[in-house]
This record gives sequence, structure tokens and C-alpha cells, in this order.
Amino acid sequence: IERFGKEVMVRVHEGLASVAPTDITADIVDFRVDLTSFSIDSVRKTLRHILDAGLSQGSEIRMAVPADVERIYKLYLGTMHEAAGIALPREVFDDLMHRDVFVFVNKGRIEAVSVFFADNTSAFHFISASSKVGKELHAPHHLLFHAIKHYQQAGKQSLFLGGTNAGSSLRTFKEGWRGDECKIYTISGSSAHEAARQSPLRSLWKLIPASLLPKATKLVGRRVF
Repeated sequence: IERFGKEVMVRVHEGLASVAPTDITADIVDFRVDLTSFSIDSVRKTLRHILDAGLSQGSEIRMAVPADVERIYKLYLGTMHEAAGIALPREVFDDLMHRDVFVFVNKGRIEAVSVFFADNTSAFHFISASSKVGKELHAPHHLLFHAIKHYQQAGKQSLFLGGTNAGSSLRTFKEGWRGDECKIYTISGSSAHEAARQSPLRSLWKLIPASLLPKATKLVGRRVF
């Protein structure tokens, strides 16, 4: 804080760096799936039924190609709009196409996407997006299961499902994979970040059209989130 000023914010992931006993609140959690021992029998029963049923007729999962980026970005903006979240600019997705990008295709149309990073030992979920059709076909479940099998075969040891707010509904979905919970601690010299979560501007964010989210994020997102 002395070097960077009071606005500096650091997040420490206990699954990637050891954390000494602390009274700092962990407002975000992640889940680490051990790929060395994972099997479909590891997951929650309701999730296992979905995976056992397999993909719906006319559906497939494949790696994305650069030509898919426009559809992927449209799905992403729609998902962020629904979640009243900030949005990355379009240019970022051109770079992401060089990562591991899995798409769920139904009847020739991309209905969901999941993006992962990987290093020598682990894989990390970064972004997911889905249309209404994708959700009805349980695309997020099948994409994640596909990624788990992909990284198992590649010899990775673990897959991190991605940070989730402690009270988020996504937590239930991620808990279903029976991973080990990892706390993510936020260390900040300012209370501005927490105050922004309670800002009345958050309730107005959904009124912004999805196509304008990237510009709004750049202009005022820091004050709202």
C-alpha cells in the first residue's frame, strides 16, 4: 500500500499460494478438481444424471476456430448483460481464440462457450457464456465435463473452476463437481470496492443494452463495481 497507494487491491488464492491464519474475509471462493482421481462417479448425483444422459441429438462439442469469435462474443455480452456485470472489450476475444476455447454446437449453431487457460500442471476456467437454448440443453455442464476429460488426457493434475462470489448461485453448480474449496482473499487499503457493491448504480446497470456494455465498462465500470 505504501508503494502503490491506498487504492491498491490484491487478491490471494489459497489454492495457488499458502495463506497464514488471518482475520481477512474471503469474499470469493474457487473449487479445485483433482484430475488424478476424478471420475463421473465423483460428482453430485443430480449432475451425474445430466452427464450420463449425454449430449442432446444434433449437438456436439468442439474447439473453437477464429471464425467463431463474433458469435462467441455475442453470447458473452448477452450473459454479462443478464448477470448485470461488466464486459471485456471485443479485442480481448481475438487473443482468447489462441487459448482453449470449447464451444457447444446445436444444429449447427454455437449456443455456449467455455474458455480455459492451462499451464504445465493445471487448467483454469476463465469465462463461460450460454444462450437460453444452451442452458435448456445443459451446455455448461457438458462443456465443463468435456474440459475435465480433455485435461485429464493431457496429464494435468487439477482444474480450477473459477472464482465465484461466496453468495452466488453459481456456487451450487460448482460444488456439484466435488472439488476442494479454495478461498480467495481480497486485501485492500480502501473500502471503495465494498462500497461499490452496494451502489444504487448497480441496479441501473441492466438498463444498458448489451451492445454498449464494453463502452459503459470503460467509462464508468470502475465506479459501479
